[in-house]
Amino acid sequence: MSETKQDSLTVQNIIADYKSVTLGTKGNIQVLNVENRQASCKVSLFGAHVLSFISQDDKRERLWLSDDAVFDGVKAIRGGIPICWPWFSAHPTEVSFPSHGYARTQNWDVQKINEILDNNKEVLSTEISLTPKQTSLYGYENIQVKLVIEVSNQLTVSLVTKNNGPVPLALYQALHTYFQVDNVDNIEVHNINEPYSDKPTGKDNCDVTLPYIIKGEVDRIHVLPNRLDDNQEKQVTIINNQKPTLHQKISMNGIDSVVVWNPGVKLGNSMSDVHENGYKTMLCIEAANTEKANESLLLLPNQSHSVTQQIS
Repeated sequence: MSETKQDSLTVQNIIADYKSVTLGTKGNIQVLNVENRQASCKVSLFGAHVLSFISQDDKRERLWLSDDAVFDGVKAIRGGIPICWPWFSAHPTEVSFPSHGYARTQNWDVQKINEILDNNKEVLSTEISLTPKQTSLYGYENIQVKLVIEVSNQLTVSLVTKNNGPVPLALYQALHTYFQVDNVDNIEVHNINEPYSDKPTGKDNCDVTLPYIIKGEVDRIHVLPNRLDDNQEKQVTIINNQKPTLHQKISMNGIDSVVVWNPGVKLGNSMSDVHENGYKTMLCIEAANTEKANESLLLLPNQSHSVTQQIS
């Protein structure tokens, strides 16, 4: 088996017994193509990166992927659902470490697939578990992570981390989801009312102005009063004022922050892997645990934590 990615024959052997999963490629990366009765989905094994989710009900793409995204197996992919792990944004103490951690530039292995069938033996739901090739990088020697992706009438993505070490571990992370929108100028975001830290101005504790609209560069960390557990959900809706049927429903748990990001025209058009005016058709709503939280996420020895985002 290659040291950089799971051998294609190995992947083929794993998926051979499953009706809804096939293996393809895009550029230099391997891609799992999932298609069942309820939805289709594409997952890059580079970064465990969900690239696409389309419901069979309306045939509408939920995720934004840049036309200029790079698929060289080295650079992080622009769009879809990048994984920021085991830190979010800049590392809290080491400025030389890569932004948003190293999970999104790792090759991941297929560990498990599960299908749920109906009475006619059609696949209703497909669940895939992935683990990275390496986790013992940048001093993170006793950490374990997996990504569980469930493709059904909704897309559910869960990032599960376990501390296998003898001391507590500070963990910052995000599912950095890019949502497809018709035109960001027509968008309202509902049910995000928490004060935010504003990266463009450097100000903290900023109050939300309602209705929540996207004008110019927006890069905000909204801190929840308390971290949500598995029994609590933060529900957010992206509403298109011109085309109400194009709304996006998002549920999240295991988080202490919600990040809202759109680069705006100046930054967006300066990014080499964002197509011209691509910023207008995307909006990031991210399920996160961040340094800005009222109490940082600290994993005790043998403790696990899951961040989940569900898209419908």
